[in-house]
Amino acid sequence: MLSAFDTFARRFLYQMDHLGQENFKPSPVLEKALDVLFLLHADHELNASCTTVLQTGSSLVDPYSAIASVASVTYSHCCAWEY
Repeated sequence: MLSAFDTFARRFLYQMDHLGQENFKPSPVLEKALDVLFLLHADHELNASCTTVLQTGSSLVDPYSAIASVASVTYSHCCAWEY
């Protein structure tokens, strides 16, 4: 059961996974991971440069290639309004 002091991540996981179980408790590992994910999302706002470096970095490239991809996206005129 949820209480008034539960985190947003715990409440979110509860709504996603409880499936009618009365004493369902979300995994603490998933709760912490979701807390960190929400914090990073709120902090970085996922603008064009952040999204580009996240997507490029997730393909396991070297850091220089990830930075080069950011330089190319910020150079284009379609994203000039962000800066």
